Amino acid sequence: MKKLLALVRAARRKLVVEERYEHSVARDIFFARLTADLLARHSSIPTSGALSIRSFGDSMMQVLGEPPHYVQRAASHERETVPLDTALSDAIHHDPLAMGWAYQFWNETERDSATTAVSRRGEAQTGYDEISVATQLFTEEYMASFLIKRCLESKRCREGVARPSAGEVLDPACGVGHILVPFLRALSVDSDSQSDDPVALLSRMHGCDIDEGAVEICRVILLAVALALASPGIDAKAAWSIVSSNIRHLVSPWGTLDRRESSALLAKTYGFVVTNPPYIGRRKLTEEMRTFLDSQYPATSMDLCAAFMERCLELTMDGGMIGLVTVDKWLRLKPYEALRVGGQGFRGLYRSVSLDVICELGHRAFSSTSGLHDGVGVCLFTAMKSPPTPDREFLFVSMADTTSMKEKVRALAGWRLEDGTKIRQTDVAREGQSTAFILQHRIPARLSSGSRTVRDVARVVVGLQTSDDRRFVRYVWSVPPDRSRWIVHSKGGGYDRWFGVNRWVLDWRDGGQRFERDPKSGIAVKKWFDEVGWTYTWFANGALGLRHKDAGWSFGRAASSGVFCEDVRYVAFLNSRVASHLVRRLGGKAQLPEGIVRSLPVPGSLDAVDPRLIDAAVFLKRKLVEHDPTEASFSPRCVWDPREQLGIQALLLVVEGILERQVCESLDLSRAERRDLDTTIGIPVAWYRRRSSSAADELWRFIPESVRSIRSLVEPSRGPYVEGPDGCGDSASYFDTSKKITQHGRPLPATSLVEAVSRASGLHPYDVALDVMGMIGKRAAVDARVIAPVFHGRLVALALTELGHQWWGDAEPSLYPEYPELSVGELARRLEPLLQGVLRIPELVRHQICGDSIEEWIRCQLRAAPLRVSSQTSLIEYREGRAGNVGSFRHRWSAADSMIVCDRSESLEQRSR
Repeated sequence: MKKLLALVRAARRKLVVEERYEHSVARDIFFARLTADLLARHSSIPTSGALSIRSFGDSMMQVLGEPPHYVQRAASHERETVPLDTALSDAIHHDPLAMGWAYQFWNETERDSATTAVSRRGEAQTGYDEISVATQLFTEEYMASFLIKRCLESKRCREGVARPSAGEVLDPACGVGHILVPFLRALSVDSDSQSDDPVALLSRMHGCDIDEGAVEICRVILLAVALALASPGIDAKAAWSIVSSNIRHLVSPWGTLDRRESSALLAKTYGFVVTNPPYIGRRKLTEEMRTFLDSQYPATSMDLCAAFMERCLELTMDGGMIGLVTVDKWLRLKPYEALRVGGQGFRGLYRSVSLDVICELGHRAFSSTSGLHDGVGVCLFTAMKSPPTPDREFLFVSMADTTSMKEKVRALAGWRLEDGTKIRQTDVAREGQSTAFILQHRIPARLSSGSRTVRDVARVVVGLQTSDDRRFVRYVWSVPPDRSRWIVHSKGGGYDRWFGVNRWVLDWRDGGQRFERDPKSGIAVKKWFDEVGWTYTWFANGALGLRHKDAGWSFGRAASSGVFCEDVRYVAFLNSRVASHLVRRLGGKAQLPEGIVRSLPVPGSLDAVDPRLIDAAVFLKRKLVEHDPTEASFSPRCVWDPREQLGIQALLLVVEGILERQVCESLDLSRAERRDLDTTIGIPVAWYRRRSSSAADELWRFIPESVRSIRSLVEPSRGPYVEGPDGCGDSASYFDTSKKITQHGRPLPATSLVEAVSRASGLHPYDVALDVMGMIGKRAAVDARVIAPVFHGRLVALALTELGHQWWGDAEPSLYPEYPELSVGELARRLEPLLQGVLRIPELVRHQICGDSIEEWIRCQLRAAPLRVSSQTSLIEYREGRAGNVGSFRHRWSAADSMIVCDRSESLEQRSR
């Protein structure tokens, strides 16, 4: 696929850039050439290599009938015969569907533009024709094969015959034929060769689409496949007439959804309706499209996919089979309840069909070659159109935890009926119970059978909508610490647990009144700012991680949310693997809005969880975060010792491992449930076996005195330690060779270096911490990975401090700070003693990282280093001497954020002058 993409891009570049054709003309010429090369090998059309497109069009007219419109257009624009790359022609000949992928790859620029357009919110949307380009995401072969196989086998079992009765096939969003072509091939293998020749089978294939170019290419591919399957002497003209009649372009802007569409294809029902409908949510549609859906599909107007599912049911004859590739949101989310069980004039899928298989593929189900689909959760769905009997059971299988398309292909290829979970359809066809089977599938019994959810034990709160983050939100390091104006603000930032990701501040002085006037801001949430609580990030790779929020700190919406509960033991549960497993099973979205978290089931009792360990986890994470210059709690005066930090990281992982074990004890997991959890999310690294019992005693020698009180909480807990993924590994090999161990499923993101190394090497965190400590100063890779980033960050922070910068982690900011301009030599003299006091690293390591002197580092790197540390925020300006060398440095606040702490109008820059 990658080679094909490269060939298409090269051909597009040649035609558009070198030959200077307009993009649309170049596309017509490209596919006209592909068509000529493809059909020349399967019909009586002369070899195309030396022919112009005009000559090929004339030959096609004589042999088959009217050629596709793109061939006719290309014939009128081609200046000279430009043969295609032989490798491209060979690929199309080997599998004509490659021409369909070429069509998708060719349109990637238009599709990206259209996708960006339909993603805008609050702006005028693009037209339906452009939306069709954005949804031009074709079906993978393994998905189509599974649907076709299940449809044919289910029909065969229902009829009790060797092969299913003749039934016409419809793909109502056919694109270039990624479902129709494999269906034709499957019927050819399944059929009786004496009664059903390929042309007769071809007459059973029907498809329609609003993209005229895709429809014409679909006709060509179907013809080529039919000719390849047929014996010599086949009537190619009759075959072309059939596909021209059965594969139609829909002129209505609503396409298949328009019940008034004049096409005869949509005036009847079919024995098989198999398709991959477009995926676009309601908010990304045009106002006209929303109005159309509200009037014609009121029960399924939440997105195009849902409306297509209702329409496919209408186009299927009684007793016919339906096979769909859909987004998986409809399985879980409340807005799709009417689609599932009916409402507003629609009976509902679960009450109208006899379900066969629901296969949840989850994310990463499509090839990543063209950068498409990666964020789409996918579900395969097959059913027979007949009301379910009281004892009807269907199979539910989930492959959502497999991490790549390759694994999903392998799993689906080896799937058997006994691999699915049998669900009684009447149990889920009742209103309010339509997601019950999701709860029952691979969810611990204590949770699936309970009645309590997060909403019963905690408040999950929507945050503040500023409507203008550029104006009201800043990085903590980019503004002076004026606590009368700014408050620490959480707005996402990725996955983390216990504490951290406090990188932003909110302008409350200038924004407070603005928020009060804006009804969309959610200003009522202000009361929660004054409470101690927790926040979590929406977009965290399908993981739920709560972080402590201090009183007075705010949080935003649409990227993060607040959680407030009296019993902190539920925080341990929500930070466990089990909660993230629930999120992936029940969420149905890449993000984790409040409604999903509120609906998570919780255990009836968490008596096994020690709340002191939660306090210890927060305390340890604070100790780690205070050394991060991008955090609100950072202070450059905190002493950093790499050995202490490694020890605290290891200790935090052990605390988390004990909490994880206590949560599992509260749930009374069976052996099978524990194995499933370990397979899908991984084993906590603190459960790996230690090399020796003395590792803990050795590590505690490096733990600072302020942390040693935690030892009594962790030492009595021994195990359950199990073998790591690879037995006992070697942490040194991780740094030297980037050795990786294959992970099953999707483990929670690693939150520290020690955790990443533990996973990669299969070693207990204590052993990893001790090994890395022993390699400091001895292995350059370790020094570069462990010490260098902190060293550079702290050096930048100290330089900024000497130039007048103030930090939010400092207790009391100065009301009238000074901003001296310091020469390179003076700044180096100031930093030298400070650096020795706050960084406890071997002199040799410091020399390797810093160079010959602090002064040389300042002269060569201080201009660029702050941009790396502070996300491209420019906080230092420099002056050059006559020779072009840096002579001095001075602090620089941005003009918009330089108001001094007291209520004066002059800026800090004015004050400093």
